[in-house]
Amino acid sequence: MAKAKSSTKSAKSSAKSFNDAYTNGKNGFESAAKSFENFFNAKNMEEATAYGKQNLDAVLESSNLLAQGCQEISNAWMGFAQQSLQTGVNAAKELMGCKSLQEAMELQTAYARSFFEDAVNEGSRLSELSARVANEAFEPVRECVNTTIEKVWKAA
Repeated sequence: MAKAKSSTKSAKSSAKSFNDAYTNGKNGFESAAKSFENFFNAKNMEEATAYGKQNLDAVLESSNLLAQGCQEISNAWMGFAQQSLQTGVNAAKELMGCKSLQEAMELQTAYARSFFEDAVNEGSRLSELSARVANEAFEPVRECVNTTIEKVWKAA
């Protein structure tokens, strides 16, 4: 008889544990479902859509600015190349008219010095132009990131 009472008590204890586990699981699932439902409500979905659109607009604007900047840099390089070519042709014509080796050496030295100075100046100008283009192209994305950070800090 003692064994039967012990088995009954054990069965009741197991049933209670099972019921408790079931109730806790059910409550947890319902709570998670409610949280999921609250998170994916119409307002949150609208905010997420607006946020995605803002991000896409920022990326598109950055891409356009970058393309314009690359065109500007390309035009600057082509302008320098044309100028250098014309200067080289002019220097070659002058060299052809030289009467002495001394005159040709002086002309060639002056041309080389001028070309080097122009190349250094153009390199500096293109470097500054590239930095400006990069900053301008990144600005829309930077603004979007800053806006997002402000929203997160306010929410926190």
